[in-house]
Amino acid sequence: MSRLLASYRIAVMLPLVIGVMALLSVVITGGLAYWHAAEEMTEEAKGKLIALREGRAGALTDYLSGIDADLAVVAADETVAEALRRFAAAQADLTGAGADLTKTLQAAYITANPNPPGDKHRLDAAPGGTAYDQVHGDVHPWFRTLQQQRGYYDVFLLDPDGTVIYSVFKENDFATNIVSGRWSDTGLARVFREVVADTGRARVAFQDFAPYAPSNNAPASFIARAVTAGDGTLLGVLAFQMPIGRINGVMQIAAGMGDTGEAYLVGEDALMRSDSRFSEESTILSRTVNTAPVREALTGVSGVMIADDYRGRPVVSAFAPVTVHGARWVVLVEADVAEVLAPVDRMKGFMVMAGLGILVLMAVLGVVVSRGITVPLGGMTQAMGQLAKGDMAVAIPAADRRDEIGDMAQAMAVFKDNALRMEQMKADQEEQRRQAEIERRRALLMMAERFESQVAGVVTSVSGAAEEMESSARALTDIAERTTERSTTVAGVAEQTASNMETVASATEELAASVQEIARQVEQASTVARGAVGEAAHTTEMVQALDHAAGRISEVLGLISDVADQTNLLALNATIEAARAGDAGKGFAVVASEVKALAGQSAKATEEIGQHIGQVQANTQATVTAIDQFTRTVAQIEEISGAVAAAVEQQNAAIGEVSRNTAEAAHGTEDVSRSINDVSAAATESSGAARQVLQAAGELTQRASELQGEVQAFLKRVRES
Repeated sequence: MSRLLASYRIAVMLPLVIGVMALLSVVITGGLAYWHAAEEMTEEAKGKLIALREGRAGALTDYLSGIDADLAVVAADETVAEALRRFAAAQADLTGAGADLTKTLQAAYITANPNPPGDKHRLDAAPGGTAYDQVHGDVHPWFRTLQQQRGYYDVFLLDPDGTVIYSVFKENDFATNIVSGRWSDTGLARVFREVVADTGRARVAFQDFAPYAPSNNAPASFIARAVTAGDGTLLGVLAFQMPIGRINGVMQIAAGMGDTGEAYLVGEDALMRSDSRFSEESTILSRTVNTAPVREALTGVSGVMIADDYRGRPVVSAFAPVTVHGARWVVLVEADVAEVLAPVDRMKGFMVMAGLGILVLMAVLGVVVSRGITVPLGGMTQAMGQLAKGDMAVAIPAADRRDEIGDMAQAMAVFKDNALRMEQMKADQEEQRRQAEIERRRALLMMAERFESQVAGVVTSVSGAAEEMESSARALTDIAERTTERSTTVAGVAEQTASNMETVASATEELAASVQEIARQVEQASTVARGAVGEAAHTTEMVQALDHAAGRISEVLGLISDVADQTNLLALNATIEAARAGDAGKGFAVVASEVKALAGQSAKATEEIGQHIGQVQANTQATVTAIDQFTRTVAQIEEISGAVAAAVEQQNAAIGEVSRNTAEAAHGTEDVSRSINDVSAAATESSGAARQVLQAAGELTQRASELQGEVQAFLKRVRES
């Protein structure tokens, strides 16, 4: 990043950085604000939808409870019981007279009914004057009022054999037997069979919505209850055909739903049980709603989530299950996410415009700030360039500023002042150097005068002494040459004798050296053997430690095997307990089976590891035995080396005694030869010394002459410099 910033000038980078930082600030702040507002609006919508869901579910439950209450009250009313007795008697009169009950009653109350379809219930009694017509005329106004006031689609009375002896609306199921007739597989037939099968006569039978053929396959739901005499005898069955309009009225309340909100019911088959607010046609049993909220609610869970609805639109959906006599429905209250987040979207547009304005303002501010920095920096850069070229008269700009640029200008002024002081110091140093050179030359001349006066006399004295020493050296040389000639003969005989004795001594010393080398090698072999014994002992300890560790591993494996056995036993017990628990313990039985399998695998793995550890222990014992055998062998080698070393030591002592006697004899001969040689050497040395003194005296005379010439030349150069 620093390299990128250094690639551009500050006048460009500073406004750009300020603009980028402003943009990031606006984007981050706006994004966080949008996210927070969206979360708040979504949570608020969820809370509102949950409240609406609870209201709809409560209203539906109350309505269904009201139907149960109506059914119980009407079934217990003596008017209904008396109507069933009278209808049974009238039915017996018709069938006793040979009439076909179904054809006779449908002809009188459907075919010959002067009211149009859908209004057949307006006829109180057929004009035939039969006993059935009299009963129908007496009870029909009462049942019709019940149906209209309570909003039921239809009200049925069925005799104990399954014949629809009475209905308010008189559809094609009227006067038919729903047990043996064509409508035996309908919801009305099923609730009848459930009520008749209940010996206690207290059961309420319910059938969920399904297409009902007598009602032109319109969705129909039925609820029924037994009607009994005082002694419990079954007089017949009272059934209500559930009203679709009342359920729609509960679910389609528009208050608080907004433009896109709706509440509806869905059954276990994922089909609607109420009409959609946004459909002009009925959606009951025709619209499939297989959405995530429906699937979640059918598991018995209530909640709220964001998901796609049956139209494929993202909605906030509040859902809850509702149970109606064993049938599970789902109450859903939903609103489009777009409507929920509409205020947030409007806020987003405002924030975008505000962010653009802030960005433009920060860009202008960045340009102004950057020019306030880059202009004085440019002047300072130019001044620094002039200073670098040596122009010390250049003016330093921005020195009166109180910010960092002013500090930089003051630092440049200090740099300029230091450069001026350096120039002055250079001039002062040059003057000091010139004065020092004058003083040095004066000192050299005075030193040359003193040197000439002191050395000249010394050189003359040395020349004279050298000549006298040369004369004395010649006489000494003659005497030394005569002494050397006389000592040469005696020295030759002594040297021959000493040479013979030295040969014997040398041979003896070589023999002693050989024996000593043998002793040293034997001692080294013994040392190596002792080291091998020590290493073998250390190796034995390590292998024994390995054997001990293998034993400990065997103990741990035994413990693991015991744990595996205990785990296997616990898994078996868990399997037995899960089997006792029935369906509730199936999942736990699977886990117990897995645990048992893992315990078996652990036991098998432990057994295999134990076998390998046994092999390691066997190999370890074999290794310990081999190392012990190796240790004994090395110990024997050490003993043999010690014996050889002792014998060599004795031999070495004997040879040493011979060598010492021979050396003493050679030493005596050498003393004689040395004395003679000393005399001869002294004479030779005297002669050589005399010659050297003579030569040195000549060289000294020559060097004294050369020294005198060099001194004269040196003094001449000093005076000339």
